[in-house]
Amino acid sequence: IARGHWIQKEDEGGRILGEFCHFVDWARAVVGSPIESITASALPDAGRYNRDNISVTLSFRDDSIANLLYLANGDRSVNKEYFEVFCEGKIARLDDFRELHLSARGKTERVKSKFDKGHNEEMRLTAEAMRTSARSPISFAELVEVTECCFAVEESIQTKRTIFCARAASLANVT
Repeated sequence: IARGHWIQKEDEGGRILGEFCHFVDWARAVVGSPIESITASALPDAGRYNRDNISVTLSFRDDSIANLLYLANGDRSVNKEYFEVFCEGKIARLDDFRELHLSARGKTERVKSKFDKGHNEEMRLTAEAMRTSARSPISFAELVEVTECCFAVEESIQTKRTIFCARAASLANVT
C-alpha cells in the first residue's frame, strides 16, 4: 500500500489501528475470553513499510494464546488471510474465508464457501438488536477491550515489553 494511502497515516490510525484491529477482534471472538496481555514486535520498516510487518501474541484469561502475524512483505500470489486454530486435538484452517479444513481423529473435512467475512450478517444482527432492543451482537465492553488492546500492540512494539490489559479484561465482565 502506498505510503500516502490513509491506512499508512498515523493521524488516521495507521495500519495497526485501521486494519490489524480486525484480527485482534476475530481472535477475541474465536477464543471467547478476555485478552489479558499483548507482546508485539515489528520488522524494521526501512522506509518501505509502516508497521506493516508485525508479530503479536495475545494471552487470554482462559490461558489460550493467539499468535497473529500481519505481513505485507510476502508475494501477492498467495491468499492474504489464513487462520489456524488448534484446540483439544483438533485443527481448523480457514483459507481466505473461502475454504475451511476441519481435522480431527486423523481425518480432514473440507468445506468450500463463497467469499464472506461476515460483514452483512454483523450489520443485520446489529440493526435487528437496535430495532428490537435486544443485546448487541458484540458487547460495548468487548469493543472497548479490543480497542484498548490494539493501542497496547503499538505500545508493546515501541517499548519492547509485554503490555498487560487488566482494565480492558476487567471491562469484559460488564455487559
